[in-house]
Amino acid sequence: LYVLQRCGFDVDIVIDQTCCGALHQHNGMAGEAQKLFAQNITAFGRGDEAVIGTATGCTAMLKEYGIYAPDSEAQAFAKRVIDINAFIAEHWDDALHLAALPAKAVVQDPCSLRNVLGGTDTVYRILRQIPQLDVQALTGNASCCGAAGSMMITEPAQADRLAAAKLAAIKKLKADYLVSSNVGCAMHLGGNLRRAGETVEVIHPVSLLARQLRQAAN
Repeated sequence: LYVLQRCGFDVDIVIDQTCCGALHQHNGMAGEAQKLFAQNITAFGRGDEAVIGTATGCTAMLKEYGIYAPDSEAQAFAKRVIDINAFIAEHWDDALHLAALPAKAVVQDPCSLRNVLGGTDTVYRILRQIPQLDVQALTGNASCCGAAGSMMITEPAQADRLAAAKLAAIKKLKADYLVSSNVGCAMHLGGNLRRAGETVEVIHPVSLLARQLRQAAN
């Protein structure tokens, strides 16, 4: 919200929105998912305003409403959906000043961002607006971190095995921040980092951007 406003946009939080329905759809609860799709489409109404998603798994689901609910209203809604990283990268105000951050940020590319939304470069673009921040991709980004929607709950042993490689890469890169655009990935990797005694901060890219904007403004 803060970053979008600083970029010059009015932002409305739609009160009647609900769960995106991704976990329902992925777990075979198609009927329940359709109800959630319909509620969200109604809540956001008709128009051409951007519908901005902050978690890539949810944003990917919203973007696919036109596939799972293939009517004209669902398709029109899906065309309005955009990932917040992509929106900010497109509309960034070069006059904005950010506080410097002499640290290393390692970026985890969620599968939903890479394979569905197709915009992993936008995360790196916005993070590189922060002076002195060393931005690097997490080794092995082409593979799943283990969160995989609900897999971290339903298959925790397998999920943790997938996360182990990520943790080893994070440690090797000596990251100060692990940046992820998906809440599921962030929760899964953050939990594994804490259990391993690691102090790396897990943060959304826009949250880090907002922090440095606020520091510069104070």
